[in-house]
Amino acid sequence: MVIAVVGTGGAIIRHVAFDDKDTTPRTESERALLLAVQAVKADPDDSRARIKLAAVYLDIGRINTAVGEAQIATKLAPDDAEAFYILGLANKEKGNLTEAARTLEKAAKMEGKLAPFYQTCWAELARIYLKQEKYKQAIKAYDSALGFGPESAPLLYEMGRAYEKSGDKAKAIVYFEEALQFVPDYKEAQDALAKVKNGKTTAAKPEKPAAK
Repeated sequence: MVIAVVGTGGAIIRHVAFDDKDTTPRTESERALLLAVQAVKADPDDSRARIKLAAVYLDIGRINTAVGEAQIATKLAPDDAEAFYILGLANKEKGNLTEAARTLEKAAKMEGKLAPFYQTCWAELARIYLKQEKYKQAIKAYDSALGFGPESAPLLYEMGRAYEKSGDKAKAIVYFEEALQFVPDYKEAQDALAKVKNGKTTAAKPEKPAAK
């Protein structure tokens, strides 16, 4: 008997048991999980298989299992940035932001991947810092993200939000306007720009000290 999990948008919906007469996955999530589990069973020391399995578990919402598989992957392949990236995402979903930031920064500073990977790593790290109200670190991470590949309207908007929250309205306006140059009908950027220009933003909170 094989147990599969049906997931939609990262949420677990139900468990499905396949008996010997029915081993055909019914959804893409089931198929991805079954293939990933089979790959790990075939070679438990295959770090790439572990990374893929962790990613599937993360996608279907089995966060603790995803963390466990990603941790195994980092031990099997301590030089693979993607293993630390998946571990960082899993820890972020688990709510362990400090550990998520540590592993994502490690992934972002490792070599061997293409530019889009590093842009994604730095952007995820920046979002964690923003959530932690560590605005200077968030701005620095967004700047690193924007240094890899073409400029992204969402990242420019998020950088503007970081400056806005830090109290630097002038810089916030610059980034909101730049985001709108790429996507003129970007509603979030339009609204944020209007609020900053009209002085309707909330007062900046004191930045939380960086963890030692």
